[in-house]
Amino acid sequence: MSPSHPTSPVMLSMAASTLYGYTERGVHTFRGIRYATADRFQRAKPAEPWDGVYPALLWGANCPISANDSVGILEFANFSGSNLPQNEDCLFANVWTTTTDASADLPVIVFIHGGQYATGSSNQLAYYEGRNLAAKGEAVFVSVNHRLNVLGYTDLSEFGAQYADTGNLGQLDLVEALRWVHSNIATFGGNSDNVTLVGQSGGGGKVLTLMGMPEAQGLFHKAWVSSTLTGWRDSDQAREQTRRVLGEAGVETPEQLTTMSYLDILAAAKRAKFFASPVAGTEAFPLRSISEDGEFIDFAAQIPLVVTTNLGEFHSNLGGMTSFISDLNDPLANNYLPGLTDERIQDLFAERFGDHADEFARAFSDAYPGHALADVLFMETGGLFGGQRNEILAAKVAQGGAAVYGGVVAKNFPVFGGITPGHTSGDIPFLFANDEMMTRLTAGDEDGSARLADELSGALLAFAKTGDPSTAQLPWPVFTQETETMMVFDTESEARDRHEKVLYDLFAKVTPKASMPSRRP
Repeated sequence: MSPSHPTSPVMLSMAASTLYGYTERGVHTFRGIRYATADRFQRAKPAEPWDGVYPALLWGANCPISANDSVGILEFANFSGSNLPQNEDCLFANVWTTTTDASADLPVIVFIHGGQYATGSSNQLAYYEGRNLAAKGEAVFVSVNHRLNVLGYTDLSEFGAQYADTGNLGQLDLVEALRWVHSNIATFGGNSDNVTLVGQSGGGGKVLTLMGMPEAQGLFHKAWVSSTLTGWRDSDQAREQTRRVLGEAGVETPEQLTTMSYLDILAAAKRAKFFASPVAGTEAFPLRSISEDGEFIDFAAQIPLVVTTNLGEFHSNLGGMTSFISDLNDPLANNYLPGLTDERIQDLFAERFGDHADEFARAFSDAYPGHALADVLFMETGGLFGGQRNEILAAKVAQGGAAVYGGVVAKNFPVFGGITPGHTSGDIPFLFANDEMMTRLTAGDEDGSARLADELSGALLAFAKTGDPSTAQLPWPVFTQETETMMVFDTESEARDRHEKVLYDLFAKVTPKASMPSRRP
């Protein structure tokens, strides 16, 4: 390994203050920048300029999500940092850039983390780091924290005008973060008129919600959503949930909630079966971004959109061996590919697909040549992620506005005998060029994983620059009603028309379609 320059301090003048970050291998890093402040159950306000030097060397606190006293089994696949400091004072941004030249006009990528609307943070997973993507010198990368769960989505609006926005505070925090980006990103070399939102899982839902929020209009210009799950409530549903929370907490007014400990409120919310999600039909979020009739919100007509999923999502066989083990006496049973005989695979096909087993075998082989037939057993069935991906694509392309692109990450990883790419770990590390952080999953196929990272991160950077994810090495055609083209990221990546259509038709026959989270809370 060739020697590199030592990590050095970097000072940046911003407004009336000085930001103190560090430069590592050519990338300026600024962490934990306060973009706003907020009292409990109140709208965020822009952060006041600070006196002197502001040290932006460390992550800011995360929104409280739990008692923060345990480590989950998902750590194996996702390398998370779930045991990080939590504080209601959590409105912080992080920035990675190769330049502090205000005239650089680099595209800006703003990442919104997943965890539905209830958990997660901008640094929960190691591979949320933006350094490697920024190191390519083609974009400024920003990530943000915001309020979640009961702090961000408890609708107290029936208690007075001062609580009118409480059902959407988490989303309005994101609007405030985008305002901060708009006002300050030129200082980091970014172009405030070329901002791309990237959201994964619940973060994708937040991006879709922002597409329907009047206050967010003009603050971003493109959107990329991965493995998207969203959920929108109406005011009646949200208020009824809030009444249950108050009842379980043993209080009658919001003022009483403000003096309770967060953990006591969270415990009451769990007992009340509180579902954190944005509230539609409000001033902040007037209409669902995708209506019950499948119509995309007019606000977003001219915003180019990329929608992708992973082949395995929560069905990946890695989960069956690590996180959702069905047989504690034999945790590899029915999931460890080297241990599955042809006869056992046939039995599993019969159990799963019944009389349609042969049809599934043919349809999967046509859609995914080169994949082992057993992979269809560990494919996301379309009941959630794939189904919602297809609904979003259909709604957006029917609108007839800006370009729409669809894709699926299908490249298997060698860990534990071979797995289909799972939720979060199957795409985000590669989208952000952080494949070297995933050696536990990729060992044995480092070259293939590096190629996947080049393709995905290259597509994101191209999209951020131009609104088209095509690159010289991998042209990505638009999704149309006629072609339904998907980019399939695999050992050999390529665009395919009407990809997975036959498979999804079969899944609809065999597996009752789950209600989309966008249709009900």
